[in-house]
Amino acid sequence: MRLVLVAFVLAIVAVVGASGAQSITGPALIRVTAVTDFERGLDGPDVQVSTIRDRHGNRIGWAAVFCRDIGSGGPLGSATAYCFGTYNFPKGRIQTTGTRKSRSSYVMAVVGGTGLYSNVGGVLLVRTISERPRTERLLFSLEP
Repeated sequence: MRLVLVAFVLAIVAVVGASGAQSITGPALIRVTAVTDFERGLDGPDVQVSTIRDRHGNRIGWAAVFCRDIGSGGPLGSATAYCFGTYNFPKGRIQTTGTRKSRSSYVMAVVGGTGLYSNVGGVLLVRTISERPRTERLLFSLEP
């Protein structure tokens, strides 16, 4: 009986603690740079792993983006890819998905997150600023 009571109290503490977790409460912008550490794929990169850096060049996280070519001519064009990504920051992760026609500049939907970014939505704007190593400016426009 005592063990059941302890388990019940721990479960309540876990639920109350989880509901009190910090998350963004209003619109937020995150401006960072992603420097590619690793790319691999058969016909171009299917996976891209990058270091996320702040405006001072300090490492603040990492990202993994997976893309698959879905364009074979026709209405999609030859360079269209479907992508999804995870951007890992110290206080949580941001999930993105969408299609892109070019690697130089594209927009992805923010479809959720964890931690501080729990239940966020919004958009991610990506612009390539250097090819070697691939360096991209990322602008997350987030809404709770």
